[in-house]
Amino acid sequence: MKQFEFDQEKISLEISEINRKAAEAIERYPEHQDIDVAPTERTEEYSEDRFKLYRYKPLVTNPTHPVLLVYALVNKPYILDLEEERSFIRSLLKQGLDVYLIEWEPPQRKDRFTTMDDHVCGYINRSVRHLVRKLNVDKINLMGVCQGGVFSICYAALYPELVNTLTCMITPVDFDKENSRLSHLISNIDIDAVVDSYGNIPGDLLNWSFVGVNPVHFIQRKYLGYMDGIDDESKSDFFLRLEKWSYDSPDQSGETFRKFCKDLYQKNKLINKAFYLQEQLVDLARITMPVLNIYAKGDLIVPKESSQALGENIKTDNYKEIELKSGHIGFFVEPSEQQIIPAKISRWLDENSNS
Repeated sequence: MKQFEFDQEKISLEISEINRKAAEAIERYPEHQDIDVAPTERTEEYSEDRFKLYRYKPLVTNPTHPVLLVYALVNKPYILDLEEERSFIRSLLKQGLDVYLIEWEPPQRKDRFTTMDDHVCGYINRSVRHLVRKLNVDKINLMGVCQGGVFSICYAALYPELVNTLTCMITPVDFDKENSRLSHLISNIDIDAVVDSYGNIPGDLLNWSFVGVNPVHFIQRKYLGYMDGIDDESKSDFFLRLEKWSYDSPDQSGETFRKFCKDLYQKNKLINKAFYLQEQLVDLARITMPVLNIYAKGDLIVPKESSQALGENIKTDNYKEIELKSGHIGFFVEPSEQQIIPAKISRWLDENSNS
């Protein structure tokens, strides 16, 4: 039998190097709480008690195609503007677009009764109408991300006369797909008991729910990768910024959470034509404007099949899909995606926007 020989000195050096990297990684980790994010200049355009509407400073003289970004309630939107070289928003600005963003404020105790109706038919509707008046246009290009994409779809179905184009990114539509780990997780939760107990849903609770979708990826792999790249300042800074965003999760309004989880994740009412906001049916067949649907092949939070269901249920003659190889947030932070996707969005708007 062949005998294995061990190079004791080499093994000792490798162990020492691992220990050094681990020690430096642990020492640097607390910096994520104070590391700078969101470098792109913006100004407040409009505000109410639960949100603010921002306009990002254009990077060209005469920007075209005003777009309104609607982000999710679950995380902060600065994942779209994490750092200068990994900024989806900055990439849109470089394409000459006029970019606006709704940023949701963390709910206070009294906001537990704020509903999904308030978000879609109230805050988003007033933001759109504000921009229509300000820009002297008839319609706005609406762009939604994840849960914000669901809000945008609902808005486009209820107010199609105010939506010029609809762009959805990593947006769930069919919540009953078998390969959706998040759907399986939520289906076994007593949502009423959670909301009645907490009022507003703690951000930390939601964070750990996402970790539970794939704990090996969210915990083991990313921290080993951080430790391995600790000597590369740009890589370690990027990890710390991403870590800051990952755990910078606001609470979510209790009644909004109740309706979103029960009606969509548990009963799949959007696809089943039984979802109502302000006593109006959210009928996807009313979406007849041009639609661009961007989803990620490796998405563990929103499977591509869930997003693709949008094309099967709307009535537009102008529907386009873009499939990415990345995961749920990859195309917002991967430099390679930054060079491709914003340019495709800009070209699509050139071809389809009437504004």
